[in-house]
Amino acid sequence: MIKNKAFKYCLKIWLTASLIAPGVIWSVDTIFNSYTAPLNYSFILLLSELFFSIPILIIFWLLMMCLLQTSISKVLLKITLSFIATYLVVLPFWFIINNKSDVFFLTAPYLVVIIPSIWFYNFPLQNVAE
Repeated sequence: MIKNKAFKYCLKIWLTASLIAPGVIWSVDTIFNSYTAPLNYSFILLLSELFFSIPILIIFWLLMMCLLQTSISKVLLKITLSFIATYLVVLPFWFIINNKSDVFFLTAPYLVVIIPSIWFYNFPLQNVAE
């Protein structure tokens, strides 16, 4: 039961970031570079991003399950999850992209969505202390 609730919590965060952050990237790129990607190209990017971020979702959920085995408070858990999410978002881009300033440009929108989502969504687990 706890696994299902924890997975739903992680899934909400993942879906929120996966759907909103690419739109933020596209909007910022359009505004500052005066370039608009064709809609079908943006749709392909969104689908590939959803597919390739599934391993990050699973790792995030597994680390969350490990944290739930400890007697950690809800606030400390959310702080720790924020750091874990930051690491999981930045790390793949860091190894793939040569220009490190592009890493910031691509990861910032995800972090701007993920970290508030961790704090916004109701944490459904009763065994975590306030």
